[in-house]
Amino acid sequence: MGTAEVLEGLDLVERSPDRSYFLGARDDEIVSAVEQELGLQFPPSYRMFVRRLGAGSFGSSEFYGVIDRDIAESGIPDAAWVTLRMRSEGGLAPTFLVVGSDGMGAYYVLDAAKDIGASETDAIDKVKAALEAVRPQGAPGGMPPGAGGGPPNR
Repeated sequence: MGTAEVLEGLDLVERSPDRSYFLGARDDEIVSAVEQELGLQFPPSYRMFVRRLGAGSFGSSEFYGVIDRDIAESGIPDAAWVTLRMRSEGGLAPTFLVVGSDGMGAYYVLDAAKDIGASETDAIDKVKAALEAVRPQGAPGGMPPGAGGGPPNR
């Protein structure tokens, strides 16, 4: 898992404007400012995602990302806002980055202290599974909605 799979997901989002809503590309200056505020560096595939799409949703799946520098005045789907809130209220480790929610009270988290490895791979798996679950029936490589392509239980 890695960059190729993330690029596939990003391309799917861009080919499906009727199923997606994203804020749009974020420049390096904003992304770097958010990383500095959080005291961590985004994993390469997540940085690619926020640089290209920012934050938003695809089908019923929401993907937290970078909105702007004003984190304090933000909210969901701002990954920095959720991460800082979870650090102060829930004891989230300082190397963790909240990148999404399952809508049932659980969060998808990347461990920014690790290089591309299990943490990033797990998150990529969840994003890929969520994209598969909402891919239009008959789309290349997709499964019909409801056919077991939803996010894995973890």
